[in-house]
Amino acid sequence: MYYENLKNTLADNPDKSIIFTLPNGETVPASFHITDVGVVSKHLIDCGAQTRTEEQVHLQLWTGKDDDHRVTTDTANRILKHSHSVLGKIKEPKTAQVLVEYQLEWHGMPIFSLFKVSDMQTSETEVSLSLSTIKTTCLAAERSHSECGVSEGCCE
Repeated sequence: MYYENLKNTLADNPDKSIIFTLPNGETVPASFHITDVGVVSKHLIDCGAQTRTEEQVHLQLWTGKDDDHRVTTDTANRILKHSHSVLGKIKEPKTAQVLVEYQLEWHGMPIFSLFKVSDMQTSETEVSLSLSTIKTTCLAAERSHSECGVSEGCCE
C-alpha cells in the first residue's frame, strides 16, 4: 500500500473506525494511538553491487491503558496533515510504501515489529488495513531470475 492511497482513502471515508489486522489474524486493540509519523529514505547497494533508493512512510502504533481511546479516519487525517512538515518531503507519494511499527509480545518479551500495509478495505463503518510481514530477499537473484548464490552478479 502506498502513501497516496492511504491518504486519499482516509480523506474519502470521514468519521469511520480504523482496524489494523496483524498477519496472524489478530487485530491491534481499538484503543491504539498513532505516536509517530515518519519518512524513511534509504540509499542501498545490494550484493550484486546495484544501487537503489526507497522511500517509506512509517506509522508507529502504541496501545496505552486508556481503553476508551479511538483513532478515527478523521483523527488519522489530522495527524497526517500535522505531519506535513515531514510527509511533504516525500519525493514519490505514489510509490512510498506505508509501513507500520508495532510492539508485540513474544514469550513475555516486547518485540518491535515492522509490517507493510498489504491491503485496505472500506465498509460503511470502517477502514480496515491488513498488515503483512516483510521478508528479506536477494535482489541480485531476482534481477537474474535465479537462486541466490548461483546467479550471475550475486555476492560480488
